[in-house]
Amino acid sequence: MDATATFEDFYGANRDRVFRTVALALPGDADAAEATAEAFVRAFTRWRSVSRHPNPVGWVVKTAINHQRSRWRRPRIGLPVPAVESAPPEPLEPGIVLALRALPERQRQVVALRFLCDLSTEQTADALGIATGTVTAHVHRALETLRSSLSDLEEDDPSN
Repeated sequence: MDATATFEDFYGANRDRVFRTVALALPGDADAAEATAEAFVRAFTRWRSVSRHPNPVGWVVKTAINHQRSRWRRPRIGLPVPAVESAPPEPLEPGIVLALRALPERQRQVVALRFLCDLSTEQTADALGIATGTVTAHVHRALETLRSSLSDLEEDDPSN
């Protein structure tokens, strides 16, 4: 990313992609919205260094997932989380979303980071705190499952 790009340009160009990636990686859209908002706030406060990061979008996604992971570890104290108002992201094909949501959580996270956020295997492993071989194995299993699920959907589609 060009270090002279403004945060506003970065946010406008990437907020939907980051939200979709985080929404697929995390179990609930409300959690994804809150985690995405928090990650962009952190990116804004560190924009000088984030803008020079090799993959600023990956940094934001990793921050969102880590933020949510930390929230899950903290005891719940019953404070409401304010809703984040934003334009809905451009939707993915419904059949693809259903197939992705049916994957086990770790496979869904790996697919979201590798393919929607375009992180490398090493960056994905670092973001999730797992080995690179584990990322590769999860990608392989997930893609096999998705191929099977999507070909079943295609066979069931009467328009084909």
